[in-house]
Amino acid sequence: MRILKSLQISAAVGIASVVLMTVTIASLQIIDTNSALATQRINLAMRKITMMRNLSTDLNVDRQPRSIRQWQSLHQELTQLLNTIPTIAGDIQLLKVKIQNKNSVIGNLFDQTSRTHLEQFPLQSNGFIDHQLKLRIDAIASDLLTIDDMTIDHYLGQKLWLRVMVVFFSISLAIVTWTLLRILYTKVVGPIVKLEKSSAKIIDGQLDEVISTAGSDEIASLACSLETMRLSLLGQMRERDETRMLINAENDKLALRVEERTAQLAQSNDALKSFNYSVAHDLRAPLRGIDGWSLALMEDYADRLDEEGKKYLQRIRNDVQRMSQLIDDMLRLSMVSSSSLQKEPVDLSSMAAAIIGRLRERSPQRDLECIIQEQMQVSGDPKLLEIAMTNFLDNAWKFTGKNPYGKIEVGCVNVENEVVFFVRDNGVGFDMNTAQNLFAPFQRLHSEQDFPGTGIGLATAQRIVQRHGGRLWVEAQVGQGASFFFTMGGKTLTG
Repeated sequence: MRILKSLQISAAVGIASVVLMTVTIASLQIIDTNSALATQRINLAMRKITMMRNLSTDLNVDRQPRSIRQWQSLHQELTQLLNTIPTIAGDIQLLKVKIQNKNSVIGNLFDQTSRTHLEQFPLQSNGFIDHQLKLRIDAIASDLLTIDDMTIDHYLGQKLWLRVMVVFFSISLAIVTWTLLRILYTKVVGPIVKLEKSSAKIIDGQLDEVISTAGSDEIASLACSLETMRLSLLGQMRERDETRMLINAENDKLALRVEERTAQLAQSNDALKSFNYSVAHDLRAPLRGIDGWSLALMEDYADRLDEEGKKYLQRIRNDVQRMSQLIDDMLRLSMVSSSSLQKEPVDLSSMAAAIIGRLRERSPQRDLECIIQEQMQVSGDPKLLEIAMTNFLDNAWKFTGKNPYGKIEVGCVNVENEVVFFVRDNGVGFDMNTAQNLFAPFQRLHSEQDFPGTGIGLATAQRIVQRHGGRLWVEAQVGQGASFFFTMGGKTLTG
């Protein structure tokens, strides 16, 4: 509040100086007016006296009644003018009284000289009276000139004093104005310019310069707030730098861990490839040997084996073939998890139709209705998508085998701006309460005697869908069939 009080005091002094200077200038104008009016009245009185003196000389020769009335009218006007002359000082008042007395005397003298019976007075007496009349008229004129000089001197003195006051108030106003400007510059403008520069540095992120908070006025309070903000920002910046350092350190650790995990994953992939090679070659060879020797026994020693022995050999061959199929499924599951995606546009409708065609060739006796929606286009790996669709359709074909009116439907729907594909059948279905492990490897919901299989197909299909960024779920009812739904993630090309 100190700046505001200083500005208020300076402004009050400045306003007072302006008011007083205005009053002084107005007083000067009034004095000029009064001085001019007084001079005008004195000059008019002097003209009246001059006219009265001249008329007195004329009356000394010829005392006409008209001239007498004219002299008396002039005397009356002079008396009125003398009463209106301003008495601005004591000396002028005394002199004015003397003039008024003399004016009364000349009035009486003139009355004596203008009597009707002039013959009663000798001419010598009239001449003496006229001489006295002229002397007193001249004395009044001299006193009026003295009053005029004294009035002029008085007004000049007052005007000089007022001019001095005007100069004083002008100097005071100049000092007040200079003081206001200095206060504004030193207390307001200068500090605000410094604060503006400091604010610009803060905006640019230069927080090392300390902002001065000296003083107890409003600008100092503002500077204190700005300094508090600078310290707060500086603390936040240091916390941010520390956090960034911690994040960088964690990122470095994470990068190192990722590198280590990548190396471990590469080793695991190499080990998996070696395992796959062993499975594909080392395990298949004994299985082929068992299957081949069993077939040789059945063909070469058929006459020596009874029906029970032939049945055992056939069971050995079936188990070997199932083991071979299981190995193929495991290799396919491993390949799905480790192979790289090669995405391209895929016609899912044509792919489903081709798979159904192969299934019909494998089981030509089946009379099954298949409905495939046309123009289903997706972006994905064609090899992996064919494996997934084969597993879906194999299951639908298998589980509708006991339904004489089997039906398989392949299509897609749009759900909340997302394309959802489905494979639906009217097969045996299953209880959803037992479906929690449906997509786990080697998990089955039906007996192998009723529906043979390895239990890996749906697990493989789920991994393919997940690798494409999609989701897979199922809805089913016992005796009503099952519906498998899946999304492919990313951009779907289906129109």
